[in-house]
Amino acid sequence: MSLPTPNRGLQAASLSKIKSALDILEMALPGLGSETEPGKKLLKVIEDLAKMVPPGSTSQGAENSAMQQMLMAQRQQQPMQALMQQMQQQPPGGTSAPPAPPPAA
Repeated sequence: MSLPTPNRGLQAASLSKIKSALDILEMALPGLGSETEPGKKLLKVIEDLAKMVPPGSTSQGAENSAMQQMLMAQRQQQPMQALMQQMQQQPPGGTSAPPAPPPAA
């Protein structure tokens, strides 16, 4: 009986996503400064993730595909996030103001 083998395509896609996340974290580091406590923690995370995806371990095409998928997911979530914010801003009971009276004739 053979053991199940991991799906290489899923592994490659996941590594590309990790590489994209790593790129984003590296862009955030200068804003924190590597000498601050949050910056030191972020630098440690970056170093650990970089070991998982050394240079050349992912293709540029796979990285671009992962980034496009992330952007599409974000675009799909934006309307839902806007709706949730709008619902949170409304007071309990429904509407934020009483309905306007009908115009006088």
